[in-house]
Amino acid sequence: MNHSVSTSDRNLYINFYKYINFYAFKLTGNYSYAEDLTHDAFTSYFANKSKVSENPAAIKSFLYSSVRNKIINEHKRTKVNDRYWQKTGFNEQDSLELDRVLIYTELLAEVERLVNNLPAMCRKVIKLSFFEGLSNSEIKDNLNISINTVKTHKKRGLAYLQKNLNPEYYLIFVAIINQELKLF
Repeated sequence: MNHSVSTSDRNLYINFYKYINFYAFKLTGNYSYAEDLTHDAFTSYFANKSKVSENPAAIKSFLYSSVRNKIINEHKRTKVNDRYWQKTGFNEQDSLELDRVLIYTELLAEVERLVNNLPAMCRKVIKLSFFEGLSNSEIKDNLNISINTVKTHKKRGLAYLQKNLNPEYYLIFVAIINQELKLF
């Protein structure tokens, strides 16, 4: 593939660039975007050169039309996207919430996997405490064990989670525990 640029193409670019770029800037108000549009217009012209008249006015018209059409197409795409987001009711704040839910879901899956590796009584205490939100006294009554046994199993379970849980997940897990929220 030959990437060399002919002298006539180089001169055309030099002679028309500032006009096309100014036109794009006036339409968009954004210099960087205008430059992108201008480069896209010239790229389109060079790719379709054989289909465009060699008349300088026709070439300039092609370049202006390329810029205008690209802006119109992007505007249409933006409007379609806006309509979609309006219909779905989704917004950027929802995106943050989706990220939080994803992290929370991953955390729960990892915590549950680790909790299922605990000895039976420790597992029961952890699940009753953190998954069902029962108090130490309620767990004691439910499992018919002493309050100190409940505390010991919670301490062992949390130590195991701290040792085996991804550090970022553990911090989130502790934050949830401190807010006294049930995990499920």
